[in-house]
Amino acid sequence: MKRDFLFFDLGTETLRIFSAQNGLIFHGPSRVAYNENGDVTGYGSEVDDSQLLDRNSVIYPIRNGNVANHHALLDLLKLIIKDAYKKSITSRVVPVFSISPFSTNVEQRALMYVADALELGRVLFIPEYVFQVSSIFGKPGIQGLEFLIQTGIGRIDICLVNDSRLIYGETLKGGFEKIQKKIIRFLRADWDIDVGKKTLNAMFEAKEDEEIIINGRSKMTGEPVSVEIKQTYFQSIVKMESAPLMEAMRRVFERIPPDLTAEFLEKGIRVSGGPVNEPWFLNAIKRESDFRINITDTPGEDILNGFRRIAEGDCEKIVSEYSFLPWGAEVNR
Repeated sequence: MKRDFLFFDLGTETLRIFSAQNGLIFHGPSRVAYNENGDVTGYGSEVDDSQLLDRNSVIYPIRNGNVANHHALLDLLKLIIKDAYKKSITSRVVPVFSISPFSTNVEQRALMYVADALELGRVLFIPEYVFQVSSIFGKPGIQGLEFLIQTGIGRIDICLVNDSRLIYGETLKGGFEKIQKKIIRFLRADWDIDVGKKTLNAMFEAKEDEEIIINGRSKMTGEPVSVEIKQTYFQSIVKMESAPLMEAMRRVFERIPPDLTAEFLEKGIRVSGGPVNEPWFLNAIKRESDFRINITDTPGEDILNGFRRIAEGDCEKIVSEYSFLPWGAEVNR
């Protein structure tokens, strides 16, 4: 009997499920709506319907890159599989979950509960960096040192990998979302203005010392307002709020063996994840880092592309070699 590897990428903001035989079967918001009786009334992009929002409670099952509500996640995955996945009668499903290599025991147990309750058979867990390496090189198992950063809305993982095995890493809970909220909070406090993401992107398009006209709404009255702010004001806030990420990157760099430093300096840091598509965030990493930064054309799709490449290759070998977590790795949470 053939095997169909069913890959799950449980993002804080976006959920993706990919079948080795059928391709992408779901790519949408990670959320589910319930009515007052506890019945599911919608999931994914269906939850954007304003009438649905008025009459229902919306649950976000993933927070900070991990399971926050395992019951809601189970409901969500079951509905997607029921509605979108066409299982062949001649195939056996092998669920494969992409997970952070820094998940705690509590986080792992929540995911195991969901995986077991899906009743799809033996479930495999593979650290995200394996798919990141697969996306870059076409397969894991690459010989040599790699410094990898997987950015996310809810967490940022920094991995030092040698021969595709994690040797040291750090994780920052809150990730991109935390940095973004802090910057918006400063604008509210200092200028009495509420702004959106377009403002954060516009601030890096201006030259240093240039006055930027910011359009938003007064946090007190809700009325439209405009203020002029120097670009250096934004730079100082971004530098301060991105400091923990830069410090973590440098701590990981210090763990590189001296004989491999030259290899790192030649390769640089490989950064993946959806937030890298935000110009202000990418510019912050490039501006504040002393290291060479390498990014693919579609950083938000790196994990999914890794899924695809593994599905096209020797799935059996890969899942047997990389399933579950590298317990021996040194990790700083």
